[in-house]
Amino acid sequence: MQAAGDKWTIEVMPGGISHSDNPGEEAQRCSELVAIFLRYKGDSEAIRVKFSITLVNQLPGKADGTSKADGADNDVVVTFATGMGFPTFVKRCELEDESNGFKLNDRVIFRATITTIGDLETTVAAAVPAFTPPNTLSVDLKAMLTTGRTSDIALYVGHREFNAHRFVLCARSPYFEGLFASTMRDAAADGHTIPDTEPDVFEQLLLWLYTGEVAEGALQAKGMLEHLLMAANRYECGGLKLLCEAKLCEGLTVENASTRLVLGEQAEADQLKESCLEFIKPNVAAVMGAEGWKDVVSAGGELMSEMMAFVHGAPTATKKRTADEAGLSAQDQEVEEMREWRVAQLCGALHGRELSTKGRKKELVERLERAIRVDGKEAGESDSSGCSSSGGSSSSASGPSAVQ
Repeated sequence: MQAAGDKWTIEVMPGGISHSDNPGEEAQRCSELVAIFLRYKGDSEAIRVKFSITLVNQLPGKADGTSKADGADNDVVVTFATGMGFPTFVKRCELEDESNGFKLNDRVIFRATITTIGDLETTVAAAVPAFTPPNTLSVDLKAMLTTGRTSDIALYVGHREFNAHRFVLCARSPYFEGLFASTMRDAAADGHTIPDTEPDVFEQLLLWLYTGEVAEGALQAKGMLEHLLMAANRYECGGLKLLCEAKLCEGLTVENASTRLVLGEQAEADQLKESCLEFIKPNVAAVMGAEGWKDVVSAGGELMSEMMAFVHGAPTATKKRTADEAGLSAQDQEVEEMREWRVAQLCGALHGRELSTKGRKKELVERLERAIRVDGKEAGESDSSGCSSSGGSSSSASGPSAVQ
């Protein structure tokens, strides 16, 4: 680093420093301490300095830790080979305890203050890098979840109990927001039973609510993606639902396409459902011969009919008519075409209008159709307003007579 017009390095020894003539207890004592030294790397033969080294606390509002100075009264003369510092700077256990705030996200910050004594031949302006405080929000919220600190609701899932916080659940899940805002007995209870969900699945759902992530490797567990998708749909965790859908779409095979098609229908996961239909269409014979086909048969005739219609191209079998041929306005024709869009297209159009993209395909279509109708109505009213302005006096005179 550049400081006080010269070059320096900070050397830290996490295992302390001891000498060969310090046997037994002395060596053990040194190994439990962190040593730190400031070394001069400049070009001068010798330099006189005063210096201090401080252990920075990275938690907001907390005071810095160990701070030691040398040469405060009498400056120190150092050369290129000289190391100035403290072999017993701080206890390692104190440094590694993250609750103290000195070690955060595997980073420790030391601050060295260096004052040179005497005239400097040259002055080098050090470029101070911008410091971005670490974002510890998800880490802190995860700690609240795992420790149960300040929790105010117990969630009973199978044989397990999870201590949670109402404000987090309400902020992240419309389901829980509605539950705790209702006048039902569950809203004021200290505990709530979660039915029809496996504890391991709910654990990952809770972790998502608190951190926006799931545990590393959790989605590789057998059946986790499928069960987590159903739970995400039930508790209205949109981001988690999209994550599960995307992962399930990536691994489509002849053996699982039928099962995941049924899952997409049950979980109201239209993107997964569409991906399954696209996969099945060119592989229909192999899919129908696989073990999973019985799931489609068991799901009922409506899903079977929808799948067969898609495979045989029923939705696009007839030639599209123009607006004039169909006797439709341009706006009606736009609505008709929009109803055949895929979910991704609908979400993109809704996002462009700053409208919600939550819900099943049918809800997305209805929401976008209403927006298109409103746009058309506003345009018509604007045209009408422009026409009436040119004949304003006769229009205003006839209006009251007609009303009377």
